Amino acid sequence: MQDGDTFAIDVGTAMAELARAIQGVIGITIVTNSLPAAEVLMERLEAGLFAAKVFLLGGDTHPEQKSIAGALTCKLLTRFHCR
Repeated sequence: MQDGDTFAIDVGTAMAELARAIQGVIGITIVTNSLPAAEVLMERLEAGLFAAKVFLLGGDTHPEQKSIAGALTCKLLTRFHCR
């Protein structure tokens, strides 16, 4: 990951760990449909560990995965150019 990159974080425990590992980069954009990853990212942003725009995609909620999914989510995702 480099300054200025745009990337997506999906659902799952490995993705939440990825969110916890982000630090020292600036100007990145992160798109996610994972509620746990979004929470981790917001905590780390507040702590000043990196500088980013974080977008939580909208759509149908899936409590068992703590995620957002569905047609609206897919449509919103097309607005981003992820690496």
